[in-house]
Amino acid sequence: MKQPNKIWGQASATLSPSSLSALRLKYVLSDLKSVEGKVLEVGCGAGMFAIAIKKALPSLEVYGTDLNKEAIKKALKNSSGVNFKYGDVMKLPYKDKIFDAVVSFDVLEHLEDPSAALSEISRVLKKGGLLHIFVPIEGDLLTLPGILRKLGYLPKIKYAGHIQQYKRDEFKNYLRKAGFKINRVFYSSHLFMQIIDSVYFLIISLTKIEIDNTIEGYISKGNKNIWINILNLAKSSIATLSYFESSLLKNLPGQGMHSSCKKT
Repeated sequence: MKQPNKIWGQASATLSPSSLSALRLKYVLSDLKSVEGKVLEVGCGAGMFAIAIKKALPSLEVYGTDLNKEAIKKALKNSSGVNFKYGDVMKLPYKDKIFDAVVSFDVLEHLEDPSAALSEISRVLKKGGLLHIFVPIEGDLLTLPGILRKLGYLPKIKYAGHIQQYKRDEFKNYLRKAGFKINRVFYSSHLFMQIIDSVYFLIISLTKIEIDNTIEGYISKGNKNIWINILNLAKSSIATLSYFESSLLKNLPGQGMHSSCKKT
């Protein structure tokens, strides 16, 4: 598998509604409260979720692995008690059945063979262990990206590396075939965020801007000036509106799917 050039996860993951990561973190922490022992984040990037999990649930032994060597170097500079290691999801650098939980955010849409990745995740997870996974559902016709995809508009394949455009039932079948029982599914990124996301990638596709970070990553790294402050205000307003919209509609299909599963 080719090593990615972009580094994600350089900002901080928080539960504040003004954070774009808030619902991902909220749902995974809710799942992990009942877990004891070792937790692995697959595709951890520079470590923002793994670090947030360790800070919120310090009794857990948290691990993070990613294919991007530069991302792991950044994660190791501020590991906050997390055990970071370079590794490929297709061949995880861990023994069989050693983790009590595995978590993953925004990873499987980038992979040519998601079934192989889920099988490898299953290998390192104990029987009865928890899998908490988030993927975008951008092929579903109940989403704006799914409708645009049907019309032949596919900017995220080129500009975000989303080579998989999952439908809800399609991804659930991937999970079941890998030996996971789906206990609960929540959705996020409903209509408001779908419009914002589609406009954002339309601008990128028209301007050919190269993106190598998330919006929050750019804000956290940028010098504090009026433009960064305006960008931060816009991001916080959008994130807050999306947070409350998706909190109300979490049981209705959205662009993102948060799945809580058990290894059978």
